[in-house]
Amino acid sequence: MFVFWGLKTMQELSGGWRVEIDHAREWLCMRLFEPFLHTPVQQLAEQIRHLLDREYSRNLVLEMDQVFHLSGRLIRQIQLLEEHLSCQGGELRLSGLSDECYASVQKVKLEARFPRFHTRQQALTSHAPRNPR
Repeated sequence: MFVFWGLKTMQELSGGWRVEIDHAREWLCMRLFEPFLHTPVQQLAEQIRHLLDREYSRNLVLEMDQVFHLSGRLIRQIQLLEEHLSCQGGELRLSGLSDECYASVQKVKLEARFPRFHTRQQALTSHAPRNPR
């Protein structure tokens, strides 16, 4: 498989969701674009998982700066994706969450599981403990 570093591709997902895919070292970076209408998010984790498998990647930075509403269902999809990557020995990091969206993460007490990274670069270079105390 050939990987073209710095080459971004856009992938359409069901429900109007889109992801922009980019490679950075041993990480795959996906910028998630929210649809104009709030559409169901079922299967989102599965669709992203298929993209990860296609790219042969176990580490994902999910860039969330284009997601303006973080519903409980979307949080659950992110949890499912993180569980899958963790079982594969990989890791999921979220970046670019707005204050309002990160408050949703805190509301369900998942801030230890999903530490806040403001930028992709911070997510790629920061050390996040796997099991924070």
